[in-house]
Amino acid sequence: EGPNSTERVAGLGILNPSTFLISSHSTHLFMINNRGEVTNKWKLWDEDDFFDNYCIPYIHSTYNDPLLVKDSVWYFPQKQVGFPKKKEDWVRTSIFAYLDLKTGEIGKTKFCYPDIFTEDEIPTEIIYDGGFSFDTDGNNVAVSFKLSDSIYVSGDFEYFHAYCAKSRYLPHLENTPPDIQAPLLEYKRTMDERPEYWHLIYDKYREVYYRFALHENTLPKDHPVMDQANVLRPFSIMILDKNFNVIGETLMPHDVYYYRMWFIGEKGLYISMNNTNNPICNENQLIFQCLELK
Repeated sequence: EGPNSTERVAGLGILNPSTFLISSHSTHLFMINNRGEVTNKWKLWDEDDFFDNYCIPYIHSTYNDPLLVKDSVWYFPQKQVGFPKKKEDWVRTSIFAYLDLKTGEIGKTKFCYPDIFTEDEIPTEIIYDGGFSFDTDGNNVAVSFKLSDSIYVSGDFEYFHAYCAKSRYLPHLENTPPDIQAPLLEYKRTMDERPEYWHLIYDKYREVYYRFALHENTLPKDHPVMDQANVLRPFSIMILDKNFNVIGETLMPHDVYYYRMWFIGEKGLYISMNNTNNPICNENQLIFQCLELK
C-alpha cells in the first residue's frame, strides 16, 4: 500500500544493478530502485481495451520471455491479442509492442506474426495457441513458436527472416489448433503429450542459442494431468550458432531433469534436477546441474 505499492507482480527484469522493471497482472508497468521505491509508472491501455490492442507483458523464464530493452525502449510480447482472428489477421498483428522508457511513448512494432495460422478462429471451436519463446543477442531478436520448425529473426523489429531449426527427434510440425471442445482432462492430456518446441535461450558467454524440443509423450492412464510438476517429458536441447545454423542436439533423460527451470551462467547452461522421478529430488532444495557446451 502507499506510494511504493505495485499491483500483482507478473515478472521482474533487471535493467541495471539499481533499477528494476516490473510487469503486473494489470494495465500498468513499474520501475523501482534498489530501495524498493517506485520511480516511474506507466499505464499501457484503458481497461476496456484489454486484449483488443495490448496484453499483459510478462517477464519470466518458465517459458522464456526475458526483459528485452534496446536503446531505452522496452519491447514486450503480444500474445492472445485481438481474439478471435481471421487467418489473414495474423500477418498484420505485431509480435511485440514497445514502451519508450524516456518519453513514455507506447506503440507496436512492424514485426508481425508469420503466416503459419491457416484457419479462422471461432470462440467455441477453434482457438490457436499463439505462444512463443524469444531471446536476443543484443542485435537480433529471435522468436520460436511451439508448433513451427522455423525460428523467426528480426534485427529492426520490422522485417524478419525465417531459419529452419527443426529437431531431428520431432516430426514436421504444423500449427494446428487443439480440440477445445474436448473435456478438460482430455484436452490437458493432449497438450502434455504432443510434440512441440519450448524455450529459445541465448547464451551470451558462448554466443549460441539453445532450443528445447519436447518429444511426443504417452502419459500413464493414472497420471495426474493437472499437476504440472509431474509432467515428465522426454526432451532434447538443440544448439544453434549465432547465424542460426543447427550445430548439434542432445537427447536428455526424461526422468532426471525438469525442463521448465534453467538459467545461464559463465560455465554453461544450468538445468533443474527437481524432477519428481529423480532420486535426488528434494522439495526443500533447488538443484541444478551445469551442462557444458562441447
